[in-house]
Amino acid sequence: MLLTVTVQLVRRRRLREEYALPWLGANAVILVLSVFPLAVRALGVAFDVGDAPPLVLVLGMLFALAILLSHSVIVTTLADHRRDLAQSVSILEWQVRQLETKVTSVMDGREVSAPGTHANGTGDP
Repeated sequence: MLLTVTVQLVRRRRLREEYALPWLGANAVILVLSVFPLAVRALGVAFDVGDAPPLVLVLGMLFALAILLSHSVIVTTLADHRRDLAQSVSILEWQVRQLETKVTSVMDGREVSAPGTHANGTGDP
């Protein structure tokens, strides 16, 4: 079921392939553990646990937490990038307004210089 949902999300471009790989890996592990109960017992022996099925649940929860942490890092990076882009756009819009004001004033026949400079472009009067 989870495999079908994952594949459909990728097909419909709702989930990118790079983010689908961990889910496809989890689907494969779930399939192996479902088909081969000896694999669950082997996990129990490997982790020195008497009852192996709860161990599978704990490992699944740890996997989900790792995915959540990974996505939190991605979201944080994207939010920082978005903020930086918004600041850059604001600066560019301000520069465009300044240039439009200067062009309008030149077209009206009066020359405007930048603050602290004179019409000749220097700081000298």
